[in-house]
Amino acid sequence: MTEDDGSLSRRAVLAGLTSAGAVAAAGAGVGTRAVFRDDERVEGSAGSGVLDLRASWASGGVDASFGTVGAVGDGGSDAVALSLAPGSNPAYVWARTRCRRCTEIERKLRVTLSLVADGTETRLFRGRLGDARSNLGDGVRLDGSIAPGDDWRLTVEWELREPLTADATVSVDFEFYAVQTRNVADPEAFGPGWTCSAGCGDRPPETADISWVGFCAASDERLRPADLRFAVDGSVLELTDAPPALGTVLLKYGTSLDVFERASPGRFVAGAGETYDQRGPGFPGSGRSNPTPCPGGCGLKYDVDGDEFELNGCDND
Repeated sequence: MTEDDGSLSRRAVLAGLTSAGAVAAAGAGVGTRAVFRDDERVEGSAGSGVLDLRASWASGGVDASFGTVGAVGDGGSDAVALSLAPGSNPAYVWARTRCRRCTEIERKLRVTLSLVADGTETRLFRGRLGDARSNLGDGVRLDGSIAPGDDWRLTVEWELREPLTADATVSVDFEFYAVQTRNVADPEAFGPGWTCSAGCGDRPPETADISWVGFCAASDERLRPADLRFAVDGSVLELTDAPPALGTVLLKYGTSLDVFERASPGRFVAGAGETYDQRGPGFPGSGRSNPTPCPGGCGLKYDVDGDEFELNGCDND
């Protein structure tokens, strides 16, 4: 991913939006399609016409951070400006948020999303961020069609309504998809086909996000970061690959530690393991602590925010 003038960052700490174009071949009755990503320019052409949709955050263009919220009442607003370059054909436009991640901030942040098209405002959603992602993660076609000279803005307002376990970064990512109106009788037939998995699984209510993950080797075994394939999303760890040397998985969230013995690749949800409450740096009854998550053996501690490992008691040549 580049971060020059032709792209917009979609890192977790930023309000990302797609800013690149990939155009499908267009024949009679097919139409030009531009799918916007963040690694190419927003432009495309095909035999039936040109489509050049431009998007930028009103607050900064390339890297528009929504910042953090911590206290009830914290909030703000921003807008994505959408326009077609001169010479482009009119287009239908779809927009989507990222899929629901089942995080604490999704339950406690209220958002309002609206489309202002040439002075006319249409509300797309008002409610919890998580519900917005559930409703709009599969995408929605914006009313009407955009033509060169039109002024469209997708506005975002947000406010924290309930206390958080810790300050959190606000991220409301958007992705856009455009199909020129020329020769297109049914725009839905040429839609993006976006989908999100349903629901939040077995996440217990009001569970804080995971702050670190511990991977403890079985007795006399050792682990290396390169041995593991996993992803952390809110309160969920998806472990897709691990060696037989793995013995125990630990999830630290809020002031709790979950211990999963005899672990193997799979899905681990905060609040679903054997839970120990924190006192000082330790977790009484578990024999474990923040500095030493895997006492007496090899352990890897992965810091979620820092995206880095700390090795403890491992002989990694």
